[in-house]
Amino acid sequence: MKKILQTLGLVIAMAGVSGQALADGGHHGWEHPRHGGHGHRSGGNWVAPLIALGVAGAVWSAAARPAPTYVAPPVTYYPPQPAPSASYYCASSGQFYPYTSYCPEGWQLVQPAYR
Repeated sequence: MKKILQTLGLVIAMAGVSGQALADGGHHGWEHPRHGGHGHRSGGNWVAPLIALGVAGAVWSAAARPAPTYVAPPVTYYPPQPAPSASYYCASSGQFYPYTSYCPEGWQLVQPAYR
């Protein structure tokens, strides 16, 4: 696709430049000097090539742009939290916390015995 756009841009540029040469009429050395102008304006032959080159430049620069790059954000890893070193004991039921979910008198914090 890039080669096609570059070729198209070159063809448009060449056509724009050659249009001015073809419209010139050719000078063979026998042209008579112009008197009075007869409503003809001189100097307007630069508009078409300028437009053609502007379009060709836009096409060419659009084809030359690199494709956008997506960079994924880094994945943040959090290690699992260590298990708590204390347990909760309920004296009325005689069980520890995950085995009983209710304790009427409140939980007692029990530290593990280190050996």
